[in-house]
Amino acid sequence: MTVSLGGIALSDHLRLDGLESRSMVAHSVTHTIGGRAIVQYDSKDMQSGIELALVGENHFTLSQIQAVQALAGQEVTLVHHRGTYQVIILSTPNDSTFGYSDPTGSDWYSGSITMVTV
Repeated sequence: MTVSLGGIALSDHLRLDGLESRSMVAHSVTHTIGGRAIVQYDSKDMQSGIELALVGENHFTLSQIQAVQALAGQEVTLVHHRGTYQVIILSTPNDSTFGYSDPTGSDWYSGSITMVTV
């Protein structure tokens, strides 16, 4: 499976961080008159507002980063082998972290793309 963000194909070796920081399911417990517990689950409540990060060591090209930066602030689809999510891109690696004096579109970079689920 190819990792993509807003239709931009990215490396399959990117790690997706942030899913473990928050439960994907909300639940509530109520009791009947007889004392039995009724547990209700809703997986939709907890899907939004989760901060995710695509992290890679030398798995981004400058062209990919620039294309992702153009999508910042927009709602896009993230496809990863851990799931498919609607996200808004918050931040990307910036040019000051690249360290190349004359960067080209095919240069490889490390860093993370931070997003929030919607």
